[in-house]
Amino acid sequence: MTTEVKLKKVGEQTVIELPQEVLERLHVSAGDSVRLSETTDGVALGRVEESEHDRQMRLAQDVMKRRESMLRRLAE
Repeated sequence: MTTEVKLKKVGEQTVIELPQEVLERLHVSAGDSVRLSETTDGVALGRVEESEHDRQMRLAQDVMKRRESMLRRLAE
């Protein structure tokens, strides 16, 4: 798959605008980390796998956010 993308100036940074279909194929969204690797043909873009610790912390934060009122009552 070859997709043309635009470079855009945002403040002091230059960013790459990725189409939604590319984000879906990589299984990433805004705020996720991606890895940019140099290849003989140019560059490759891939998803950074989440460590087990980071995954567990994210899950715990999700539960705490969804159950905030119950956790507050339990803490009283």
